[in-house]
Amino acid sequence: MEIESIKCIFLDDLVMLEERPFRFEVLLNANNELSRNHLQLKLTFELPDDYPNVVPSIRIKNLSPDIINNNIVLEFDKLVTKKAEESVGTMMIYEVCEALREKIGEMNDIILRKVDELNQKDSLDTALKSVAVKADAPLTFTPVNSETFAKWCDAYKERMRKLKEEMLTEKDLKQTGRQIFDSKKLTIDDLKIEDEDDELFREEGGFDEDEDDEMEEGQAFYDKALYEEGLEEDVDFE
Repeated sequence: MEIESIKCIFLDDLVMLEERPFRFEVLLNANNELSRNHLQLKLTFELPDDYPNVVPSIRIKNLSPDIINNNIVLEFDKLVTKKAEESVGTMMIYEVCEALREKIGEMNDIILRKVDELNQKDSLDTALKSVAVKADAPLTFTPVNSETFAKWCDAYKERMRKLKEEMLTEKDLKQTGRQIFDSKKLTIDDLKIEDEDDELFREEGGFDEDEDDEMEEGQAFYDKALYEEGLEEDVDFE
């Protein structure tokens, strides 16, 4: 039952070497992501007939000798032996493998942090060098100062004015009520001026409106000044 379970868990990372007694290998990776996995170990299990009532034979093969030295392998051996002894009487294969995988996983995390720091430093150095090279290159843009900014503002305002004129529709060109009212004010003011001229004419001896009103309809108006002296004629007012 345990053999079938660990086959389902480890899949291709488990290789069966012999059956009854069972002997198999389990590959342990510190990280499931291949590009970030820097540590690997291989455990070889030999299960005696009275397993799990006794500790099985467990051998550790170091697949990362550049990082894991022999002293560390000895520590790993002590770890799995202790875990197996604590699990006597129960199914222990997965527990032993997981305890060792967690240990190399912690070591792998430390390695990843160091690698990330180095990569970040290299990236920063590359970026700084790139900036230094660009700083030595001739300018390909107009530096911003008060004079160039003022010119830009004037040009921008002119572009906006032309764009606004181009976007005007026939409706926009029609006079508003306020504009029509302002244009009519001139006519009204002219009328007032003419009224003032009429008043001035009356004050200087023009027609008296009151006298005109007193004249009855049908009466003739006689202006003696129209006739020269000696040429008076009889006028019939009937």
